[in-house]
Amino acid sequence: MSQMYEPFEMVEIDVPLDYQGVVLQELGKRSAEVLQIFPNESGTEIHFEARMATRALIGLKSFLLTSTKGTVVINSVFDEYKPTIHLTVTKDHGSLISTETGTSMAYSLNNAQERGTLFIGAAVDVYTGMVIGETSKNEDLELNPTKGKQLSNVRSKSSDDALTLIPPRDMGLENALEYIGDDELVEVTPLNIRIRKKYLDPNERKRFKR
Repeated sequence: MSQMYEPFEMVEIDVPLDYQGVVLQELGKRSAEVLQIFPNESGTEIHFEARMATRALIGLKSFLLTSTKGTVVINSVFDEYKPTIHLTVTKDHGSLISTETGTSMAYSLNNAQERGTLFIGAAVDVYTGMVIGETSKNEDLELNPTKGKQLSNVRSKSSDDALTLIPPRDMGLENALEYIGDDELVEVTPLNIRIRKKYLDPNERKRFKR
């Protein structure tokens, strides 16, 4: 059986001393080979040099930017092809999953954002099995984002229109690839990047978990 190879990159990271542990922990999770660690001349920042698989870099920058409050500087360059390694990065999250196909409504999303962080806003096409957000707990939650408020008068309509939604999390290709778990996929089209469950039907998902 022939040996499989994959690209590796040299990575340099500069970060304030307070976040040294965060960087070390994340590099370890991503099976990086840490080559050097040393402080800068002023002693206020720490410099890391490491070698890691290109696929392990997916999402690293966005994670460190968030974890270090935007203070990290990270650069990488192709190094060489090396034998493929096994990555054990765990994806501990729960997803908000649409139970319906249709158009997302502000009323439903207002309720959904109390359960976690949304990836979409109002007036977005959704479908059954599509992931529309991340739950605040590490377990999936199914909900209907297409349900509107039942209106009885003009005042109710005005009240519904006045709902304020928290801006959804930007889920570009890199963030989406970093996010997905073992039972999720990234769907890429010319117009959209979506996250979905491998099994769109909820009954099939239940059978998959057994």
